[in-house]
Amino acid sequence: MAYRWFLSYGFHDKMPHFSTFGKNYERHFKDTEMFEQIFYRILKTAADKKLISAEHVFL
Repeated sequence: MAYRWFLSYGFHDKMPHFSTFGKNYERHFKDTEMFEQIFYRILKTAADKKLISAEHVFL
């Protein structure tokens, strides 16, 4: 259910096969830094809005 929610699919909506995402990654993003760039942009936005702090670290 969390997977459906994350992808904005309703309970009765037809879902793409789980391998679709892996295949797209292999075809389009495998040898790029796209995911790292997205991650760092999200991290920077959160830091700019003071939503994260280096004072506490949880492992």
